[in-house]
Amino acid sequence: MNILVFPPVYGFGLGTLFDSTRRALPAQIRWQIAPHAEIPQNTFDFAHFYTLPDVFATFPKLFAAQRAGLRIIATALYWDPTRYLTQGLAHAELPDAGASAERVAEIRAAQLDVERALLRLIYHACDLLIAQSRSEADALVNDFGIAPERIVIAWCGVETRYANASPKLFREKFGLENFVLAVGRVDANKNQLNLIRALRDENIPLVLAGGSLAPPYLDECQKIASANIHFLPSLSDKELGSAYAAAHTHALVSWLEVVGLVTLEAAVAGCNVVLTREHGARDYVGDAGWYCDPGDVTSIRRAVLDAHHAPPQNMLREHLLKTYSWERHAREICDAYERASALPPRVESAEGRANLEQTVHTLVRLVPLLETSRAELWREKNELARERDAYANGRAMRLLNAANQILKR
Repeated sequence: MNILVFPPVYGFGLGTLFDSTRRALPAQIRWQIAPHAEIPQNTFDFAHFYTLPDVFATFPKLFAAQRAGLRIIATALYWDPTRYLTQGLAHAELPDAGASAERVAEIRAAQLDVERALLRLIYHACDLLIAQSRSEADALVNDFGIAPERIVIAWCGVETRYANASPKLFREKFGLENFVLAVGRVDANKNQLNLIRALRDENIPLVLAGGSLAPPYLDECQKIASANIHFLPSLSDKELGSAYAAAHTHALVSWLEVVGLVTLEAAVAGCNVVLTREHGARDYVGDAGWYCDPGDVTSIRRAVLDAHHAPPQNMLREHLLKTYSWERHAREICDAYERASALPPRVESAEGRANLEQTVHTLVRLVPLLETSRAELWREKNELARERDAYANGRAMRLLNAANQILKR
């Protein structure tokens, strides 16, 4: 099969998923990265999207693939963001005052409506969706009404090289061992602020490895950190494997994770793992992990301490190594292509038109809010410093520009 592939907009765990899948695919499956120019006709069997959860990048590319006559497969990458947007951001940011706080809440609610409407539109336009866990598949059915026969689960692989990693390199370079490790960029979703709150008064080292693309959030984390909290940049692959081997416990207390590959990597290296019920990794880890509520500091502290004082869960390590591989994941991707070939193609329907109309209505509400916020930004830049930062790094501007483009269609 010839597959036109739209690669991830961002790297991190999604980049690992994409690259690991590409390496494991059999020779008869040929992936070609989508061009920036017009898509050639009659060349590909399917378009496969890895661009979600960025709905604003996916939406115009999906239309381009449809214009080229291609059937659509998407790796869904879905987890309900409601709790993160309504609770997680409030935990992460300094409180705003007066009208600004009201406007921020209104924009977040409107953005959630837009993203849900666009996800519904995109998911229903696909011939088939690929989920990475049973929980994700169930959420696609329950939240968007996707027919189960149009969903294939392709279980993520584990990195077997971490099973043989040595702690020596990390111990010699950083002088730490028997610590709690949290791998991942420091940002609001990953919830390191609450993790620090939970452990800053404990006599256990906490190592945050991964750097940050959110300087204000990193600053807040560093402000409240005690001497037992260590901030490290992104580690090389050898350093990361050694860090897993040197740690006793790995904690990923995110508000949402489609899977959270670092949890699987840490477990394969021998760490006890702490995660939340907001993770698809729970379907891989089961009862061998320790679970906490991301919004409850006491819950996080209890789970981490219980995991840290427990012996290593070697049975989980062996289960993951035996059950999950990137070769299996690639076979399940191939099965998805075969199933999609046998399904009747999607046709335009009243439901599809209704989804499009709903998306336009949500955008009509959101765009004026963003325009007003941008105007206030220039008039009151001192009071709206946080929004200024958001516009400066392009997030809100990209959202506004994409919304305007969609409204013009």
